[in-house]
Order: sequence, then C-alpha cells, then structure tokens
Amino acid sequence: MVIRSNAPDEDLKFRFPGMYVSDSLRHTDVDYSRVIIQRVLKNYDRSSAKMRRQRLGLPERGMCLLVQESISDDERHFAPAYTGVFSDVSDKALLLFNQASAPLESMQKPPRVKFWVNEYGKIDDSHNEFEADLAYRLRKLAQHLPKISGKGWEIEFVGKNDGTYVVQTTPIFKKGRAIISQTGENIFDAKEVIGTNEMIVHGILYLPQNKPSGHELEKLVEFDVNHPNYCLAAPHLVITNSSGGISLFDYIIGLSAVLDIGQRCDTPFAPHLAQFLREGRVAMNGKFNNGSALGNLCLELHERVIMSGKEDIMFGPHYSPTRLVIRADEISNQGYVALADGKVNEFVPIRSL
Repeated sequence: MVIRSNAPDEDLKFRFPGMYVSDSLRHTDVDYSRVIIQRVLKNYDRSSAKMRRQRLGLPERGMCLLVQESISDDERHFAPAYTGVFSDVSDKALLLFNQASAPLESMQKPPRVKFWVNEYGKIDDSHNEFEADLAYRLRKLAQHLPKISGKGWEIEFVGKNDGTYVVQTTPIFKKGRAIISQTGENIFDAKEVIGTNEMIVHGILYLPQNKPSGHELEKLVEFDVNHPNYCLAAPHLVITNSSGGISLFDYIIGLSAVLDIGQRCDTPFAPHLAQFLREGRVAMNGKFNNGSALGNLCLELHERVIMSGKEDIMFGPHYSPTRLVIRADEISNQGYVALADGKVNEFVPIRSL
C-alpha cells in the first residue's frame, strides 16, 4: 500500500506540494507498520510546516492519511511502468512523464520528458501514439472536472500494463499568456522559464553559494517575513535542493520571483517545485547580460565566496533594494528583466539589516 500524507492545509492560501512526505507499506513491513504510519503522521509537526501555518494563520488540524493500493507491474516492488502529471496552467497544459524508478518521489525529481498540450488535447511537439492518446484523454478529463474561477486542474497519474490510473487531482493557479514587451533594457538572458506573470519586485535577495542553516536560517526567515514581494537570485543547486539538506522553500514564502543563475546543471525544475513557483510566482534560469551592473555585483559577491571558501557575515545572504520589472511567459519560454528605476543599489548582508 501507499501511505500518503493528506494534510488539510497543504493547498490553502497557496499550494505547497511536497511539503509532507509519503511512504510505502509492504506485507513484509507488517511488524513496522506503526513506525511507518507514524513517520507520515509526524510530518505535520515539522518546524518548517508549523512555521508556515503560523505565518498564514492556518488552524492546527493535524494530518490525515490517504491509503492507496500501489500501482505496479512488479508484485515485489512498487514499480509502475510510467508515472507523470498533467497540469492545466495556462492556455495550454503541461504533460510531464516523470521517473518511474522513483514513484513516491517522482514529483520531486526532474521530469523525463515534457509536452505542451492544447485545448483540443493535441501535443505540439514530436510524440508517439501512446503519448498522443494519453494527452487527449487527460485533457478531456480535466475539462469534465468542476470549474473553479482562476484555477485549472493538476492530475497525477501512474500506469501499468492494464492501463492508466489517476492517483490525485488538485486545483492549481491558472493564468493567461503574458505579452513580453521590451520597454527597457533586458538585463537577463533566460534559457528556461517557469510560470506566467508580470510584476515589479521591490528588492533582490542574493544567496551566493550555500543554503543557510542555524542562526543564518532564522535571520533568513525574519527577512522573508519583513520583505514581501522580493526576487531571489541564487545558483541552481541552492534553488533545486539537488545537493540535499534543507529546502529553502520550506521556510521562505514571501518571494515573488526566482532568478536561477550560475552553476547550471542540465536538469529542469522538478514538478513539485515548478508548481509551487507557478502559484502566482515566476522563475527563470539563465544569466545576467555581460557588463550589466547588477550582474557584475552578483558576480563579485560569488567570487568572494569562492575565494574565501566559507560563508560568514560578509559572504552569506545579501539584500539589495534594487527594484526589478519582471515579465515571464512559460509557453513561449520568454523572460524579461529590467531595472524598474534605472539604477542598481548595493548589496548588504541580511545580518546587518
């Protein structure tokens, strides 16, 4: 069986997929079943989850469990033939096929392949007959689910030799296309875009290298509470949490945009992280233009970290009140970043704020 976390607060205020863990329970685990079930239940009391509920004013209701039969082609292991997600995020929907080798963690891993699906259920890019048929059926299913203003539907699925099974449906933030007008100098070369929106952010939080911990993490949370609507700029490994340790997005919720800069790995954002960012936010992977004042400042901070080999008050999280105009359209994969006031302000360590 699959023992899935099903907390009442996970999708309130804004969606936070992947905040709680799930687990599997095999017949050989019967002597440890209480331990496995308690492990899922106790996720509700994680410090980051409790902090999020307090900040959003959500009541303490406890954890529910969703117990499902495992969908597998292998009786001895939880190994579905395929797994994925259909996300109706804009004028088109995303169809992702995830890593079937990690079924419970597949939404936290980079997808194996991605397609855009139009309103008629047709895939834009090259595909095979199975992918085309599944895209059509999932589009029809999404269209028959209840209509919710401002929301689309996300449908998680797994499959084995006798067909495809829907394991979860969730309302998600849905926004129309954005027109990426060039009303100033674009200072960022975007390679990958997540989310669709137009915004002005009121400052930039820059994490040069490592993820904060201990007292520095407490200071980061304090910063996040007091600085709504800011842009996070950080290397890919810090944002995606692919190097392990804490996830920044367990603790910071006030950001409006993410710029994924430097140390790029050739892996896309995981579905859970991408959907978290699409909840009114945007993200771009790329780099600042050569010679841009903001890019030079970030590069200088990053090089000082590399030279020092450590992060102390001078090399930890830094903040600049520089305001940015940000426009993003995920379907066309276009991004635009410009200085809202035409000027760049210096970065200062958040410990000194």
